[in-house]
Amino acid sequence: MRVILALLFLLALFILEENLRGRILLACYTAELRARGEKLTLTELALAQRPTDGRGVTELLALTNQFNALREECPFPVDAVWRLWPVGHGRAIARCRQPDLGVERLARGLWLEVKSFPMSTPAASSGRTNQPATAHRATWDDLTAQTERAADTVRKLRAMLAQPLPGVAIDYTQGLDVRLPHLNVTRAAARWLAWAALHDLHAHDCAAAASNILAIAALTRFQENQRLTISQIVRRAVAEIGLTLTWEALQTPGWTDDQLLALQQAWQSSSTIQSTVPTLEMERVIYRRAFAQARRLPGWNELRLGLLYEAQCGCGHYSRAHLSTTTISLVTTVGPSGHCCGLPSAQLEVVSVKLSNLIWGW
Repeated sequence: MRVILALLFLLALFILEENLRGRILLACYTAELRARGEKLTLTELALAQRPTDGRGVTELLALTNQFNALREECPFPVDAVWRLWPVGHGRAIARCRQPDLGVERLARGLWLEVKSFPMSTPAASSGRTNQPATAHRATWDDLTAQTERAADTVRKLRAMLAQPLPGVAIDYTQGLDVRLPHLNVTRAAARWLAWAALHDLHAHDCAAAASNILAIAALTRFQENQRLTISQIVRRAVAEIGLTLTWEALQTPGWTDDQLLALQQAWQSSSTIQSTVPTLEMERVIYRRAFAQARRLPGWNELRLGLLYEAQCGCGHYSRAHLSTTTISLVTTVGPSGHCCGLPSAQLEVVSVKLSNLIWGW
């Protein structure tokens, strides 16, 4: 009996020591970061006052339903047409110079990318379908029809992007509760502008193609001051769309020096590299706040104890699935009101991974 009590005492002492050691190490590391001049709170970041959402942003968000309707009625996918089609190291197919779009137009909205264009060099296929391709391949006439349907929406979009947009005012104090409704419409806008540009390139209308590509570049600048990882991921995705169409443009003859200079200057001013460090600084602040809130929740101690047993002797009752479920459940209550913060499942998974990987440091 004394042996059992002694073992329990040693276990409790070990848990206490690990807890204190973790807190001391965290405090030391935090002090080291501050000594280097790192900023760990919103106050220290001293964010400049962003203008409130202006009329241009409101109008951009209002296009969401129009983009959704256009996408639902399209007989082939928006994403498949603008993508770069590599055929080897440093080589790709210029879609705008092919006899068709390289996408099968299938019944009931199913689709696949064809395995090769009717040319000597085969292209790698990245599309899939669960039914055989029984319908005809999508043609440039199909793209023309879809471009005409979207012409009014794309025209409005270009007009908005021709003016300086004030940006979206983000309340970073909301942490993981922050809402970002503009991200989906930004991606959708870039895709439809890419469609219009591809259509213009096939028609050898360099001036119209340039206006659409420049509008995509303007979309990347719209989010340059948003210091959130997801915002910068979307911004890079938009830049990828625009640069892919720029590559397509360079395979098309008929450009003037002034048009090429405008494209060059637009992408030089749309670099995403400068936003990396400020974005990571903000993410660190947000997750430190989230972890601080999580530590005050009832399930936190249970989770730490389970991980302790698992790490030290492999006898914990936390399986990988249980850990994921527990941490996601924990994070969904982090909101300031104590209710579910309503994050998308992908973001919750990211938080779950961060918690499980960093839990010993907190």
